[in-house]
Amino acid sequence: MEQTHFELLENVIAKLFPTGSKLLRNPDDAPPEDRYYVIFGRTDPRWIIPQNPKHGGSAINLWRPTGLVSRIMWYFLTIFYQAGLLGAVPGIVPIGISLPDKSSWEHVGWKRQNPPFVIIFIRWPTPERKAIATLVDATTLMPEIIVKISMTPVSFYAILHEARTISALSDKHPGLAPRLLFVDEQKSIVSQEFIVGPINKRIFSRSHLEFLKKLRIDGAEIPLTKLTGELEERLKALTGIGKERINMLERLIELTDGGVSVPSMIVHGDFYFRNLVSTGADKLMAFDWEFSLEHGPPLWDLFHFHVHKELKPRKGYNLKDEVKNSPLCVEYMKELGIDDATYLKLYYHYIISETITLLSNDITQRGIVYPYREIILMELDRSFEEIL
Repeated sequence: MEQTHFELLENVIAKLFPTGSKLLRNPDDAPPEDRYYVIFGRTDPRWIIPQNPKHGGSAINLWRPTGLVSRIMWYFLTIFYQAGLLGAVPGIVPIGISLPDKSSWEHVGWKRQNPPFVIIFIRWPTPERKAIATLVDATTLMPEIIVKISMTPVSFYAILHEARTISALSDKHPGLAPRLLFVDEQKSIVSQEFIVGPINKRIFSRSHLEFLKKLRIDGAEIPLTKLTGELEERLKALTGIGKERINMLERLIELTDGGVSVPSMIVHGDFYFRNLVSTGADKLMAFDWEFSLEHGPPLWDLFHFHVHKELKPRKGYNLKDEVKNSPLCVEYMKELGIDDATYLKLYYHYIISETITLLSNDITQRGIVYPYREIILMELDRSFEEIL
C-alpha cells in the first residue's frame, strides 16, 4: 500500500475512531476484533471492513453497486468475504487498528456499553469526497449509526448543511429524514441514525407523491425571475466551456423567466430510489440531504427522480414528456397550481442547472461519469433543437 493511501486511511481513522487510535500496517499487532481488510477501487482505498465476516456482513450485504460490472465484482467479493477467504484475494490489504484502553465512542453518539463494529466506505477522489462509516451493534450485529467524515472543504460544508437540514426536518416533519445524533465540527464528522427498511423502487408512486407534498412551504413563493437570475450568475462563473455551449445555455435561460411566482419547496436535491427507504404504507424516509435547498423550486425532485430512474440513456427517452404525462405528476402539478407554460420553464430550469453543475464539476476531465450525465446533456440538446 502506497504512503499516500496509508496517510488517507490514517486521516479517516483519526477522525472516526476514539482519540489515540492508530493505524497498524501489521494486523497481527492488533487484537482479532480490531483487524480489517482494505478493499481498493480503481486506484484508491474504497472500503475498510472487519476481517471477521460476522462483524461486517450485515452492513456489507446492504451495499448495491450501480454498474453491472461493479455488481458482479461485489457479488464475488462478498462470497469470498462470507467464506473467510477475502484475505487471499489479490489487492486486498490487511491492516490493524490500535485503540486506547477504556476508549469511548460517545464522540459519534454511540452510547452502548460495547464498542461498535465499524465498516467504512470511502468515496472517489472528487471535491465532494467523504467517508461514510456504518457502526454495527456487537450484540445484535445490526447497523445502528451512520457517520459521515469530511475529507475536503466542500464535503465539510455539505455534511454540516445536511445536519442542519435533517435537524430542522425532525421538528417540522418527523419521519421524513434520519434523526441527527452528533456533530463535531472540529473533526468534521456528523452522525445520524441508520434507517431500517427496504430500498425504494424506481417507479414513481403514491408514496413519492405524498412525500413531496410534505415539502411544500406554506404560504411561501419564489419568483421565476429570481430563479432565472441565479442561473445567469452561475453561468457567468463557468469557465473553460465552449462559446457554442454558452450561447445555447443563454438562449434557454431566457425561456425560464416569467412574471409569475411558484410555490417554494424544501428540495431534497438528490431524490431518487437509492436515497429512499419504505417505512410503511405510502410512507418514505429520505437520507443524503447534502444537496438540499431550504427554499427551492417545485418539481426539482420530481425531475431528478425520473432522470435517475433511467440510470443510462434510452433511445427515445424524453424527460419532459414522461413527467408531464404521468397521472401522479399531473395531480401534483394541479395541487401546486402549475400550468403548462410554467411547467416548461421549470423543466428548462432543472436541465440548465444540472448542466451547469456537471460542467462546473469538470466531470469529464476527472474521468468520472455520473449515471445521469448523458441523459441531462441529451435533454439539453433536444431542448435547444426545439426552440430553433
